Amino acid sequence: MNGLGRANYNNMLYEGYFKNNQLDGYGRQIMKDGTHYTGFFKNDRKHGRGTIVRMERDKDSENYGDICVEEGEWFNDVLKEETAQFRYISSKEKEVSNFSMQITPERRTFE
Repeated sequence: MNGLGRANYNNMLYEGYFKNNQLDGYGRQIMKDGTHYTGFFKNDRKHGRGTIVRMERDKDSENYGDICVEEGEWFNDVLKEETAQFRYISSKEKEVSNFSMQITPERRTFE
């Protein structure tokens, strides 16, 4: 497939651009668990500017609770740390927290 299209495979739905039957260009990927990514792809991988939204299940029930948003530049399916921005939306407190990421040789830390 080449050009704009839609596909259901690997437990996800994709709407966007294809090149040689691979995700390539701008699109939106929605996974079975509700996680979704909107942004650019290259060779079936997140590559370029994009945002992923993860919905976390509440530990005490089957309901979804908090939401984590990660955005920045992706390279070969990995969010580049120097461009990463995180937002956390708490369902209980109805607040949004912004995190910046600091890299240390031993671990990643959040402020």
